Amino acid sequence: MNNNLFYRSILFILFAVSLSVTADAQYYLSGSNPAGTKWMQISGKHYNIIYPRETDSIAREYLWLLESNYNAVNSGLLIAPKKLPVVLNPYTVNSNGMVTWTPKRMELYTQTPVNGYAQLWQEQLALHEGRHVGQLTHFTRHFYKPLYWFLGEQGPGLGIALHGARWLFEGDAVVAETALSRSGRGRTASFLEYYRAAFMNEDLRTWDRWRYGSYKNYAPDVYAFGYLILSTQSFLAKDSVMSGEVLDYVSRYFYNPNNLNDAFLRYGTTAYNKTLDVAVNTMGRIWDEELAQRGKLSASQNQLNEIHKESGFYTTYSAGVADSMGNRYYSKYSYDKGCSLVKIDKSGNESTIRPFPYSGSINDSDGSKLYFTQKVQDKRWTNRVYSNLYAVDTLGKIRKLQRKGRFFSPTLNRGGCYGGRKMIAVIENLVQGGNRIAVLDAAADPTEVVRKSASTVAYLGIPVSKDAFPRDIAAQLDSMAVGSTSAVKANAGDNTLNIVKLVSKQELPDSVQYRVIQVAANSVAEAKTKADSIQGAIAGGADFEAIAKKYGQTGDKAWMTTKQYEYAQSMDKDNKTFINTLNTAAVNSLNQLQLGQGYVVLQVLDRKAMVSKYTAAVIKKPIDFSQGTYRTAYNKFSSFVSANLTADEIVKNAAKAGYTIQERKDITTAEHNLAGIHSTREAMRWLFHWRIIMKLCILSVWTVKGRCCAQRLWP
Repeated sequence: MNNNLFYRSILFILFAVSLSVTADAQYYLSGSNPAGTKWMQISGKHYNIIYPRETDSIAREYLWLLESNYNAVNSGLLIAPKKLPVVLNPYTVNSNGMVTWTPKRMELYTQTPVNGYAQLWQEQLALHEGRHVGQLTHFTRHFYKPLYWFLGEQGPGLGIALHGARWLFEGDAVVAETALSRSGRGRTASFLEYYRAAFMNEDLRTWDRWRYGSYKNYAPDVYAFGYLILSTQSFLAKDSVMSGEVLDYVSRYFYNPNNLNDAFLRYGTTAYNKTLDVAVNTMGRIWDEELAQRGKLSASQNQLNEIHKESGFYTTYSAGVADSMGNRYYSKYSYDKGCSLVKIDKSGNESTIRPFPYSGSINDSDGSKLYFTQKVQDKRWTNRVYSNLYAVDTLGKIRKLQRKGRFFSPTLNRGGCYGGRKMIAVIENLVQGGNRIAVLDAAADPTEVVRKSASTVAYLGIPVSKDAFPRDIAAQLDSMAVGSTSAVKANAGDNTLNIVKLVSKQELPDSVQYRVIQVAANSVAEAKTKADSIQGAIAGGADFEAIAKKYGQTGDKAWMTTKQYEYAQSMDKDNKTFINTLNTAAVNSLNQLQLGQGYVVLQVLDRKAMVSKYTAAVIKKPIDFSQGTYRTAYNKFSSFVSANLTADEIVKNAAKAGYTIQERKDITTAEHNLAGIHSTREAMRWLFHWRIIMKLCILSVWTVKGRCCAQRLWP
């Protein structure tokens, strides 16, 4: 060892010791899960899975994937890690994984990325994070083994911080997930797309500028950078265990500040920072050949290219959708400005509409609104993150459509299905694992609006017959278009103001015959498994009633009619789900419904009397004037009558005073009130008692406090 290297090594060891003095309290916590989580565990040979009770199915899947790939993942690292705990975090919609040694564990965020690629998320996590376990285990050997006696599990962390380049760990893990599967990020064109564009446009930088980037010069993340370097080295060296040899050398010769570079020279073909030049030449030649085989760019792509040239900063335009006028909308992010929603017209002119969430993902448009999802952090639990559904109009006004959801990729229905209602199909992630397609109403839920208005007509949110609505409301329904809202109308008959929104109109059965089997268990996942088994058995020919009796139920047939529920004052989500399924399910079909913490296997047996049913939100509010308004109107009318004592004077001066004259010569006792004005029976009695036929002065459009102001008038 020459004198220069000796002094550098001494300084390096002194630096490491100084760091270790303050390392005794550094622990890494990923966040908190809901307090009500019931934790379980399942153990294998090399891993111990710790998971919430409702995720037992995916816990077993992760255990199988980790164990079955253990040898393949670690053989290239020349290491055999000891048993490790693995914690599953299913309550967040973020997709990620990590391995840490303080305390030692692996954490997996099980949400499948919606914008992923052709590889199972579970497989990618098992390969990628499993590789990290092997990498970090190298820092428990050689010099770091006795260091563990003093620093515990923080010893390996010290070694990684001092010697391990993050691009090395992440790049090697991407190489592993690609080489050990039929997919992986290394096989996707988008993974190295920025390098392709840069190399082909002579954007050649130094190692440090590519590795670290800057506000002036964008650089891809450590995953892509590390993969570019390590895949090039592995290809040139023809050595499948080079990563293991490099990490062993780094941990063995800890005192050498140049140990990483020396390891690449020893087991690879060039120093690691010289590999970049080789990658530029090798990959640049391949990408030039591919470009010659590509087609022309679309008009919108060329348009964006021109805008990029003018900006001068690295800028990302994502999720472009068009409106009915041909304008396109993008989520725009650049280094010099925050994320925003922008419009680019057909001429290529760009305008900013409003700031936009960085996690927002625009997916579809109906011509006037853009529909997107956005991640929202729970206020209490850091490991619970939602993905809610929103709509934003072209003026920038945002409206929340769903809250506390796990929704992605909203897509609008086109056509006349769902009774003409605008619906949105979304991918819904399930805590217990997997995804499903859910169909949501694009309109805002009227439930809260109707409730806060104190309307006298309850909103159930399910289709009901006209009989469930007041007569004046029912008379409007057939003349309204689905999705439309009426103007505010006054009804003198019941002294109210009324607004109606017709949510849907459908032809549905008035009566449905059905039977059910209720399924309960210790967890939702367990109930789901039982329900699947029951449904499969019945579909395979098993007797419905016989299976019901096994679960302590009769399985008897029953009828449900519309009148049994349409007059209810309120209805919870489970009852809505049950009734909507009864209304729409085909005869003899088997349906599985999650109601609360359990499941129901439902079979519809018969449907009778198809009728028109309406889902309508009604705000009906009584007109109620203040005492001051009543006194003012009463006094004004009394003064008018006192000043005009004959019928001729009343007729002559009514219009000037703001009153309307109605002449009636055919009044009968069957009418119960005068001129359709509510609460005028006393005036009616007075009229017939005196047998007077004359012109009657009345208030034109309203009564005061439900009373009619009148006075005896003599010819």
